[in-house]
Amino acid sequence: MKFKHVLIAVCLTFTAVVSPAQRTKLYTSNGFLSSCLINDVYQDCKGYIWIATEYGLNRFDGTRFTTFKHLPGNALSLRDNYVRSIQEDTQGRLLVGCITGLMEFDRATEEFHDIPLIYDDRPVLAHVSVIARLSNGEVRPVTEYFFMTRRPTLPVACIIFHVRRVVFL
Repeated sequence: MKFKHVLIAVCLTFTAVVSPAQRTKLYTSNGFLSSCLINDVYQDCKGYIWIATEYGLNRFDGTRFTTFKHLPGNALSLRDNYVRSIQEDTQGRLLVGCITGLMEFDRATEEFHDIPLIYDDRPVLAHVSVIARLSNGEVRPVTEYFFMTRRPTLPVACIIFHVRRVVFL
């Protein structure tokens, strides 16, 4: 009986030593990422890993990377290569915050669409540093200057929290 326990212990030890552990791979900007300066990482509802960098947006499907960058003259590309934040709203729309504004990624066409940020009835080019998820599941872009709680295409409250005061639109 004791021999049986020793044999099982030896077999388990040998299996643990010989069998490969979980393999890791290092992804760099050398053929994989658009930049090693990473600002945000997000896994969407489809399972893709999105990586916001200072030189584009990367999508990882578990096997390969797809890089999205600003293409001059193409209004449906990223607004800017400096991507700061990524978040999905409650409807599964992927929102991308750049240093020059907010965009929505259309999964069907793989195109980006501007989301206008309005302040004092005027569109502003705001540096979207974070897209925050509130406890109720709603998302809000946070900029260098104010915390936006309304965009025309989302059914949410119409308030902008300014640094010093609350402004109702």
